Amino acid sequence: KGSIEVVDTMHNVLAFVRRTTSQTVLCVFNFNTEDVKWDASRYHGDFVPLEGHGFESAHYEHIVNLSAQSAWYASLKNLEEEKPHG
Repeated sequence: KGSIEVVDTMHNVLAFVRRTTSQTVLCVFNFNTEDVKWDASRYHGDFVPLEGHGFESAHYEHIVNLSAQSAWYASLKNLEEEKPHG
């Protein structure tokens, strides 16, 4: 059980927040054939990037650099206290 909140993004980037009773994860997918930069400033640095998923990506402060056709995942620490909707 949990919820999914779609995040407004730009061209060919899908982002959503997945909440469960045990964690909250931000998922960002780049469907472009070129690298993109995605602004994660709405999370105010409250994220911890998750590793080990096999996609190439990096971040500097609140800018996430996504390689072409890749993904980036982060745990959202301050949102984990909230109860999932639904």
